[in-house]
Amino acid sequence: MMTKILTIGDIVIGDETNSDVTGYSWESSISSDAEQRGNAIKDTLVVKGVIRTASAGVDDFTLKLAEWSRVSPNAADAYQPVSIEAFNAGHVTRLVEFSDAFLVSYKEGFDDTMGSFEITVRQRRDKMAGIKVSGNHPR
Repeated sequence: MMTKILTIGDIVIGDETNSDVTGYSWESSISSDAEQRGNAIKDTLVVKGVIRTASAGVDDFTLKLAEWSRVSPNAADAYQPVSIEAFNAGHVTRLVEFSDAFLVSYKEGFDDTMGSFEITVRQRRDKMAGIKVSGNHPR
């Protein structure tokens, strides 16, 4: 099973034994109507996961994500370092790191048995050199 750990600033969701992150997608793109390769690159990361309540014996770190979604764009913590790591059996398949990400959207929902969340973050356009992608190495 592929384990995924999401880190946003000092918030860590998931660990080596319990992945609260159920999936993610990363897209690096330019405008679909571009006629040539340009500088208007957008890097977007979408992460989905489960919300664990305090009654499950773990802290609900997703509450901090909900709080981050309400931060003013001028606040000191509006931009955060964000990383997503996917690994299996001590081997990193992919590590995507954004140095200065902002939250585009935060969604959460609950049914009878559990909660779920989805966040969309994007790298600050003037900090595109702060994106690192690696993989295929030991953890």
